Amino acid sequence: MKNTNILKFVKRGFDLIFSILILPLVIVLVVILGILICADSRGSVFLRQDRIGKGGKIFKCVKFRTMFEDADERLDLYLNNNNEAREEWNNYNDPRLTRVGRFLRKTSLDELPQIFNVLTGDMSFIGPRPYLPEDKDEVLGFSDLIFLMSPGITGLWRLSGRNKLNFEDRVKLDSSYVLNWSLWLDIVILFKTIKVVLNEARSY
Repeated sequence: MKNTNILKFVKRGFDLIFSILILPLVIVLVVILGILICADSRGSVFLRQDRIGKGGKIFKCVKFRTMFEDADERLDLYLNNNNEAREEWNNYNDPRLTRVGRFLRKTSLDELPQIFNVLTGDMSFIGPRPYLPEDKDEVLGFSDLIFLMSPGITGLWRLSGRNKLNFEDRVKLDSSYVLNWSLWLDIVILFKTIKVVLNEARSY
């Protein structure tokens, strides 16, 4: 138990040090992307959503806004005008997405502001997926395990298909991460995530 606490202290230390080191670059990117978001569509730059954190605590997860203000109306119109739409659209061709939002989703840059959640201690760079409050009942018997750790900007779920995974598979991956967690595993996930993001950016 003592060794585990030390390792978790080191994990938190890594989050803080790495966040501070890349913060100047993040701030520059946030300003540039914020200008592009405002120029592309009306609405706020950031989106704040309730998510479940460590110990089941609810916190505000910060992301870039990627959808139009009238997103729901756009989706209804799209579905009404396309009989096969319900089978076709997914996270990347979602009609609710703005042009900049589509790019942000594809490259995962929409999650860049979450570094501020890492700084406040609500999130970690690596961890389980940050679940919505309404997901808690669906996590069922895995909730006590998954919520032992802070949710991450990336994790095993990110490397295994992100939004292509069904909910059950995500829960299993998150449970596996917590059960098998080590600092080495975090390092492997971090470098693999960088590779995945770069590949997605090149293919955009």
